[in-house]
Amino acid sequence: GGTQTVTNGIDLAGEGGMVWAKSRDVAFAHMVVDTVRGGGMKLEPQSTAAQSYKTTLTGFTSSGFTVGSSGETNWNNDNLVSWSFLKAAKFFDVQTWTGDGTTGRQISHNLAGEVGTLIIKKTSATGAWIVYHRSLGTSKYMALESTSQALNFSAVNTVTSTYFVSDNQNASGATYVAYIFAHNDGD
Repeated sequence: GGTQTVTNGIDLAGEGGMVWAKSRDVAFAHMVVDTVRGGGMKLEPQSTAAQSYKTTLTGFTSSGFTVGSSGETNWNNDNLVSWSFLKAAKFFDVQTWTGDGTTGRQISHNLAGEVGTLIIKKTSATGAWIVYHRSLGTSKYMALESTSQALNFSAVNTVTSTYFVSDNQNASGATYVAYIFAHNDGD
């Protein structure tokens, strides 16, 4: 019920990354917070809502993260679960950008390997969670907040080991975040 540090052995403060957390006992929403947008800036994967600030996951440490007094991540006597993804080449990357409305704009990333899954979310306003998966190619996408099957529409135009293009996720003045997961690190 109070503030506390969660130690998971992952250097999120130095290396960067993302934490996805969820209460197991109380009907709170899932939440995603990353080191690029900063502690407290949460997104809810089951919702199309814009990002919001809340004292949930409030910061990142060299061995995990800190949570505030918000019930969503620290309800008294509640069981919670979290998944942490460290930014690392051939594993995971986080990128943010402000849209400029340009068709074919390349958004660089540091994955340095084949992209397995790419999740894009508009953070400044309501918008779907666009999910590209390599098995679907660029002719279909899924929406994270939906239970619908893959949609026959290209939401991501191009995906390479160093950049991606998503003309539908580049509205002038809008802000976005992308979570980029590698297919295979080669090991």
